[in-house]
Amino acid sequence: MRCVEREEFDFAFVDQVSPAFEGLRVIRHLVRYNLHTPFVVVARRMDALCYQQALAVGAVDYLEKPVSNREMNWLIDNYLGSSLTK
Repeated sequence: MRCVEREEFDFAFVDQVSPAFEGLRVIRHLVRYNLHTPFVVVARRMDALCYQQALAVGAVDYLEKPVSNREMNWLIDNYLGSSLTK
């Protein structure tokens, strides 16, 4: 979380970690310090409550593991408009 305070991020993937959604704490910190950083929550399994919480705090997507490199690159390219996937 200290990195979030010191650096700006173009995009972030946040691990849900557990059904208690400890990643929500990281997300709130990220939003506080990097308001315009798009982020995706990655979960071990789909959880409706965590999905709703993630979207409520600003997640652009909520994905179930495993997430392929291709899908990660597509998300980054889609939200940043970069040429990272080319």
